[in-house]
Amino acid sequence: MSSLRARQLVVLRDRMRRLEKPRAAELPVLSLGLTVLDNVLPWGGLPTGALHEILGRPGDAAACGFAVRLLRDLVRLRQRPVLWCRGDEESGAPYAPGLMQNGLACDSVIFARARKPAELLWAMEEGLRSGAFAAVYGEDAAPDLTATRRLQLAAEAGATMALLSLPYRVAGGVSAALTRWHVTSVPVEAEEAARWQIELARCRGGEGGAWQVTCSPGGNDEALRLRLAAVLADRSLASDAAE
Repeated sequence: MSSLRARQLVVLRDRMRRLEKPRAAELPVLSLGLTVLDNVLPWGGLPTGALHEILGRPGDAAACGFAVRLLRDLVRLRQRPVLWCRGDEESGAPYAPGLMQNGLACDSVIFARARKPAELLWAMEEGLRSGAFAAVYGEDAAPDLTATRRLQLAAEAGATMALLSLPYRVAGGVSAALTRWHVTSVPVEAEEAARWQIELARCRGGEGGAWQVTCSPGGNDEALRLRLAAVLADRSLASDAAE
C-alpha cells in the first residue's frame, strides 16, 4: 500500500471515529516527546482514551522506564493521579526513588495489588471507567482479545489512557489495543546515558518503525527528555536495515 493511500485511509478512519465517537475525538493526545515518534502515529501522539501495550524482556527495566515516563507526562497533562495495578508476584514493589528520579512523584501514584490476573483486569477496568485517574497502568497480566476489548471500551468510557505491560511471551498475541510497543535496553559504556530501542510493533491505522533513543534521569525536564541516539539522529533502524 502506498504511503499516500495509507494516509488517506487514516484520514477517513479519523472522520468515522469523530462521527461514531465524538467524545473520543475531543480527548487530548499525549506527545511522546520526540517528533519522529509523534509523526509516525496517525493521531500525532498517543490518544488518551485508549489502550496501549508495552512489552519488554524479562529482567530488563527499559519497558517499565518507558511506561513511567508516559505516566509522568499524563499526570502533568491531566492533573490527576495514576492507578498502578500489579499482580501478586514476588518481583518487589516499584522503587520509589527511581520513580521520582524519572519525574513521577510517589504521591501521584495509587498502587493496587491483585491476587489473580482476573482481579487485576477488573481493577484496571473499574479504574478506567471511573474517569478519576490520569491513566491506569497494569502489570503481570496477559489478557485475551475479549479482555483487551473490555479495557479499550473502559478507556473510552472514562476518557482515560490504559497502559498494559505484557509478558514477552505474548509478543504476537491478538489485541484490541491501538498500539503495541517493544522497548528494550541497548548495551552502552559505563559513562554513557542509558539507551533504549523502541519499536512500534503494531499501530491501528498506521505503520510501525524502530528507533534508538537515549534517556538520562535527572532533576529537570531537560534531563528527562528522550533523544534520538546520535547514530540514528536522522533515520530509524528500519531505514538502516533497508540500505
